[in-house]
Amino acid sequence: MVPLNAWVQLGGSPSKAPPCPEFSDAIYADIHDGDKKAVEIKDSKVRITSTKKSQTWVVKADLNDFCGAMVNFNVPGKPSPPPVPLFARIWRLTRQGCTKNSVEFTDPSGKLAKPGFPLGSWLQLNASPTA
Repeated sequence: MVPLNAWVQLGGSPSKAPPCPEFSDAIYADIHDGDKKAVEIKDSKVRITSTKKSQTWVVKADLNDFCGAMVNFNVPGKPSPPPVPLFARIWRLTRQGCTKNSVEFTDPSGKLAKPGFPLGSWLQLNASPTA
């Protein structure tokens, strides 16, 4: 089941940097584009690719201390990239017994929305059990 929407609480920011999750080949539902993206995070670097075999584009970015990164989707082969780089922040979502991650996108330039206002989010499709 692919989520249709996600609610995002406005405001809220960590006062202390939690460790960024590291994972490989996590699949996310891209709510805005209506497709899926593969995301890998390792050594404070994020790598994003399409899950469509017909698309071979790759987006890379460096994570800051608060699990955020400036992401430029304007790369060779990426159809319809946003007109500006977006800020992506990784969020950890938990409920009893399960954990998954979300990626929230904002536009710091203010061209697409007020800076800091969420443009969209990706939700991890495969949840993992928590200890």
